[in-house]
Amino acid sequence: MKPAFNRENTFSKSISCIFILVLLLFFFSILVTQAQTIKITGQVVDTTKVNKVHNAVVMALRFSDSLMVKFTRTDVNGKFEINSLPVDTYNIVASHAQFGDVAYIVIGKTNDTVVNFGKMILPAKSISLNEVVVYGYTDPIFMKGDTLVYTVDSFKVRENAVVEDLLKKLPGIKVDANGKIFTQGKEVDQVLVDGDEFFGSDITVATKNLAASSVDQVQVYDKKNDAQGESDKETLKVLNLKLKEDAKKGYFGKASAAGDFQKYYEGEFLFNRFKGSQKISAFALTSNTPRSSLGWRDMWDYGFTDDMNMSSGDDGETYFNWNNNDNNGVPRTLKTGVYFNDKILPKTKLNLSYTFTNGDVTSKSSTFSQYFLSDSSYNAEYNYQSFQETQAHRANITVKQTIDSLTDLEVKSNIKINSGSKEESTMQKFSQSNSDIFRSNSIENKSQTSGTDLGVEARLIRNFTKRDRKLVMSYSYNGNDADGTGYLFNEDDNFIDSTLNDTINQQKLKSNKKRDNSFSVSYVEPITKKIRLDWSYDYTSSILQQNKKSFDAVNGNYSQENDLLTSNYTNARTINRGSMGVTYEVKKMRVSVGSKVRQIYAIGDEQRTNYKLTQTVTNLLPYIQYRYKFGDNTSLQMKYNTNAKQPELFQLQPVQDNANTNNIYIGNPNLLPSYSHRFNMNYYMFKPISGRNYYINGNYTLTNNSITNAIIYGDYGKTITQPVNTDANYSYSGYAGGSINFFDQKFEVNPGVSFDGSKINSIVNTNKNITRNLTTGAELELALRLDSFEFAISTSQEYTQTSSTVSDRGNSNFFTRNYRASLSKDFKWKFTFETDAEFNTNTQRAQGYNVNFILWNASISKKFGKGENLIASFVATDMLNQNINTYRTVEDNVISDVKNTIIGRYLLLKVVYKFKNKGAAKEDDEE
Repeated sequence: MKPAFNRENTFSKSISCIFILVLLLFFFSILVTQAQTIKITGQVVDTTKVNKVHNAVVMALRFSDSLMVKFTRTDVNGKFEINSLPVDTYNIVASHAQFGDVAYIVIGKTNDTVVNFGKMILPAKSISLNEVVVYGYTDPIFMKGDTLVYTVDSFKVRENAVVEDLLKKLPGIKVDANGKIFTQGKEVDQVLVDGDEFFGSDITVATKNLAASSVDQVQVYDKKNDAQGESDKETLKVLNLKLKEDAKKGYFGKASAAGDFQKYYEGEFLFNRFKGSQKISAFALTSNTPRSSLGWRDMWDYGFTDDMNMSSGDDGETYFNWNNNDNNGVPRTLKTGVYFNDKILPKTKLNLSYTFTNGDVTSKSSTFSQYFLSDSSYNAEYNYQSFQETQAHRANITVKQTIDSLTDLEVKSNIKINSGSKEESTMQKFSQSNSDIFRSNSIENKSQTSGTDLGVEARLIRNFTKRDRKLVMSYSYNGNDADGTGYLFNEDDNFIDSTLNDTINQQKLKSNKKRDNSFSVSYVEPITKKIRLDWSYDYTSSILQQNKKSFDAVNGNYSQENDLLTSNYTNARTINRGSMGVTYEVKKMRVSVGSKVRQIYAIGDEQRTNYKLTQTVTNLLPYIQYRYKFGDNTSLQMKYNTNAKQPELFQLQPVQDNANTNNIYIGNPNLLPSYSHRFNMNYYMFKPISGRNYYINGNYTLTNNSITNAIIYGDYGKTITQPVNTDANYSYSGYAGGSINFFDQKFEVNPGVSFDGSKINSIVNTNKNITRNLTTGAELELALRLDSFEFAISTSQEYTQTSSTVSDRGNSNFFTRNYRASLSKDFKWKFTFETDAEFNTNTQRAQGYNVNFILWNASISKKFGKGENLIASFVATDMLNQNINTYRTVEDNVISDVKNTIIGRYLLLKVVYKFKNKGAAKEDDEE
């Protein structure tokens, strides 16, 4: 008998061998580098040649591309030393804020390894040097107020790299496989280009298409969420791309096409034109690979939901429930748009954009769920497949008018027109813990939806001659209309009691309307140079209507209305909120303390039954914020705030929803708003000389009146779920990480540890149930980055513990492990080879869900032309054809293991052409 092949052990041994080879290569490269380096020394003085200049910056900029290779600062005697510079030609620049700069050119030689400048004399600030081009210096990373700034030219990226490639190089910033951006453990909510939105809320248009070489700075900061009402997020994490001046002249862009000449294809086009203040952009993307998968940020645009349940947050936005996981299914997408931004008059700025999206996704998944009750347990197997088509038009217009030197008016409007259709089927089997099947059923849902969303906002900002005094007034309107027609087919077979067999054939008509009007005013008054007071008042009026009709089939016609599933519900809300706070700020420290008072008056009206419910809820919402800057590159922030969130419309509507006939959902009109206490701490430190950085983030949230579930379990696997308010629910999380550099920042060690836990109260069969989850994790990356060679190896390990008080049989502990390796090498004749491999293991899951798989990708490319702007490549994705999406969820007393089918192995031949017009920049200069 042949011995069993252990793929995991074989792969682990292969990774170990690769790692050893890379370490040997690394130490060999270090030895070579040490053998061929130069050393630069000197002393920086002023024009008297006597006074030593302390803390001056001395940089070595590579002459060929102006990349800063190393830098240091002078000591108290003005002396400096730069060691281990690879032999090359450099601009050596000495700079100090109180003096002018001085620059020298050094031509490195292997037989002359020490260069001593003696005294480098810094001229007075008014003296300009014409002999040598002087490069201005900025720390690679520094804090400017509350903004974390990355100087892009301090980070080496490949030729023709895009912004996403750049972000992956920046300490403290991570980009996942779906293009989502995280900084210090938090997801970035908005990406701006020179302070303006670029094609609306789709952040990937900028990050995946704009050239990294066009960016001067990457700025990360928090800004107040301007959405009216009580948003779940009071601040947004913003990433702003500040473009270089020469990138704002002429035009640039790229066009690419890829395919296997049989099944898979990708196409892309991006054009950008800059002329003074004018920006014109256009893009198009078409694909049927995972590159076109429908990300969570696009869901709103497509106007489609599983069951058309419209929900409303207090932020004035309307949301749909959507069960979607990134990179699932087999997608096809066409996406295109145009963008225009210009200062059309001396005091008027106009911003226009339009996007169109059309696509479809075919999805398949299997799920194994374990249900644990106080006296029994049972299992359920689900096989699910769906096909959905979506289409969306979205247009935005913004006008910014400067009324005078102290007053600005901004008017925004947007319209979205969405439509979609979906066909889905689910086959389910329910079994006892001994695997005996006692019931099965099949469910088919078909639906077509359409919707229109219109929004208008006007904002007046008035500054005053007195510093920090400010008045802001705003008004906004949001209207949403959505309609849908659906069909439900269900066959239920009970193997214990055949009299319970059932068939359902229903038509469902749904109509949603929402109207929001909001007004707000805020005022800031400085009392002294260090103290200021803040006042604000907000008023919001909302009307939400949802009309559901369900008809049973009789003699082939949907003519019999089902009263249990039919409802015409209206929820009207009036929100008044006032706040007052005081801020104390000195050079290094800022403290803000205040409170908001909010009153909500709500009327729920079910017109079919004449059921009405009136609620008045008043909340006190205190907050405190503290920030301390230890230096330009080190800061500590601590925040405490409170938040009250309204129930969503589908949670309130007192009618059954049987889209899933195994889980009937009934709204609860008696729900109260949840009330949360939130604590947050962030610490960040960066050392410019060594390039090392460290960051710590911690969060804790305690919620009362939290909206959780009360579930009643029937005898044969059917449940009835209703949302209820429960107290003392909490969640907590923390992350600590950093980047440690060695050997002139060629070798990086990036460690990280994290934890994420929660306690959720729910009700199971009238009994209180407490579900606890705790996930602890650690990650480590080792990366070697040379000019023409990069290698990284990393691992992440997570251990999850879950428990439920309703039954200890539901307690579960499991591991999720991930191992990654990537390699990139530039060869002669402009060839580049890249490969990456990822090994995922899942243990202690249900049978058939302990899936271990390897995802291995590779590409080889060739650059053509003097500017290397034509790139041909061969790309292989999932070469072992093992890719799959698998995960586990724990909710209430249910543990579910899920496997999703996604695109497997495919090979593409790809051609990319990047273009830019240098002549246009000269013409602009001449003008």
